[in-house]
Amino acid sequence: MKRTSSALLFFLAAFLAKAFSSPVAVLHNWEDRLALDNREAVRFSSGDSPEYAAPGFDDSLWPLLSLPLSPGDLKRLERSEGAVYWYRVRIRLPEGYPQKALGIQLGKIADVDETRWNGTLIGTSGSIDDPSSHASNRLRQYEIPAHALRPGEENVLAVRVRNTWRADELPGRGNYFIGDYDAMRSAFFRRGMRELAFPVVYFVFFAYFLLLYSKRTRQKENLLYSLFSIAFALYSACRTDIKYEFISNFRLLQKLEFGSMYAAIPLLMAFVLSFFREKQTRFHYGYYVFSAVCLAALAAMRNHLHWYNLNVYFIQYTWIFPFFELFRTLVKNYRKSADARIMFSTFAFVCAAIAHDILLSRGIRMVLFIGFWLTPFAMFAYVSGIATILSVRFAKSMNQIEELNATLERKVEERTAALDKSLQEISLRDEKIQRELVMAGSVQQALLPERIPDWPVRIAVRYKPLREVSGDFYHFAKTLDGGYLMYIGDVSGHGMPAALYAILAVKAYSEAARSETSPAAILSRVNDDLCRLDTTHYLTSFMVKYDGEGRLHFSNAGHPRAILLSRRKKKITMLDTAGTVIGIRDDARDMLQDAEIPFEQGDRILLYTDCLVERANAEGEQFGETRLVDTLKKFFFEDLDALIDKTLETFFAFAGGAENKDDLTIAAMEIE
Repeated sequence: MKRTSSALLFFLAAFLAKAFSSPVAVLHNWEDRLALDNREAVRFSSGDSPEYAAPGFDDSLWPLLSLPLSPGDLKRLERSEGAVYWYRVRIRLPEGYPQKALGIQLGKIADVDETRWNGTLIGTSGSIDDPSSHASNRLRQYEIPAHALRPGEENVLAVRVRNTWRADELPGRGNYFIGDYDAMRSAFFRRGMRELAFPVVYFVFFAYFLLLYSKRTRQKENLLYSLFSIAFALYSACRTDIKYEFISNFRLLQKLEFGSMYAAIPLLMAFVLSFFREKQTRFHYGYYVFSAVCLAALAAMRNHLHWYNLNVYFIQYTWIFPFFELFRTLVKNYRKSADARIMFSTFAFVCAAIAHDILLSRGIRMVLFIGFWLTPFAMFAYVSGIATILSVRFAKSMNQIEELNATLERKVEERTAALDKSLQEISLRDEKIQRELVMAGSVQQALLPERIPDWPVRIAVRYKPLREVSGDFYHFAKTLDGGYLMYIGDVSGHGMPAALYAILAVKAYSEAARSETSPAAILSRVNDDLCRLDTTHYLTSFMVKYDGEGRLHFSNAGHPRAILLSRRKKKITMLDTAGTVIGIRDDARDMLQDAEIPFEQGDRILLYTDCLVERANAEGEQFGETRLVDTLKKFFFEDLDALIDKTLETFFAFAGGAENKDDLTIAAMEIE
């Protein structure tokens, strides 16, 4: 019984000594690396006190934990951004002095920290006392100065941490160890350079696709993939540990990281839809607007926890829509396109990696032995898949170019010879056509009156065809009852067809004037004759008849209104009747009407084609009927020829250098 009691007291004393003693991690020699993942080596406490930094502080009552933190350790942490925690580790160093500088790596321990070795501050990241200061993504590597080391004795590492309770940024990622500082930094830079390889590749693709777009701007998928590549290059660079070696602004890096992803996702969807020529709906455009709003909100928010929470708890879940659209598009084109099959396989890997990383950011591992982000590798595979597609396309293009180069010289010679022959034929044909046009113009001119008739009225005409042949015409005739006819016509269209139609119209007018006496009846007979022609042309016409007894009879067939200048009344009157164009309606006879008006000595009637009022100047303003009347008022008392010539001078001065696009004809009659 006595022996049993002694044994119990011995084990109880040993247990109490172990429970209330401070465990010590041992670095056996200066070349070793001491890992800090021993649960019996790290003491932990919440709260804050300057005493916690002192090497002699008694931390035996602090609970033990391991670094990185386990899921059970995370439950001890207060969910408050301003909470402060301390970690203390006792480390026994070997005798003598280190041959190389010692350093400590603390991984991504939390938000901001102050790290001390034997009470000496060896490094900080951010400022614990400044709530706006953050550094949660930064990997800590601090050099331990030689004067702070105590070889052969117990050394104390004390780390003061401000917690942000973010599952992916708490002391739960990275390797925690003490070792050769130079080797530690060398390994850091080697790893950083490897991590930058992905952003560099994405940037190369950005430049490559942008170059392709500059060559073929109609292929918008090149522009979209170029923009996606630069956005993802920026995102990938912001996910590396080495970024703090170039930029130390935590807020800027966080906003660049989130913002580049907000831009990359919709750009990726837009690229795939454009690549496979899928129609974009209002839902797609709505998501583009939503992404732009998210970018604006990110730029406006100042509290990094707000934009972090917005991303983790809301925006990430909206990515379901673009990824679903990508999946749907690739499945739709899977069988008919090898490109779709390549994209689908790599896209499936991307989706799995993103799901893995979202869960990992919340402390959940899909695969136990994978504790790192998979998205960078998945996206690299996706980019490589697109590169494969582009390489195949490029190889095909190069084969085609080689084939073209092999036969290009021969084809150029053949094509040059064919072009020379064609040019010769065209030149001969143009000469023939020009001769025919000149001949046709001569025929047309011969059908128009060669001289003004010797009537008891004065006649003046100005005829300015646009080309050798014209669709305008004018004529004079006497009726059976002794009246004096003057009429003007304008055929629709230009060139030879219009000129031939005008020749037929002049012949029809001449025949009608020998049997009819009123303008409306003559126009009706002309309409009957022209309607028999199988053509799409038609004409407008205005006809006046002076009966020799002081009355002017007139009829309008869809032509610009005539202008009567009454010398005695000093008045200008616009003449018009109901009617329609000639040559397309059999019932035009029922629509054409006659009208009459007094026509006294000194009065003048002016007929003209539509070019006179419809021609525009360089600013697009037409000469117009109002400006024509104002011009006639200005030269009202000039003789008939001077009146017409000065009116035309005003007209051409108004038009300036504007191109004339129609024939121009003016015919006037005055009672002497």
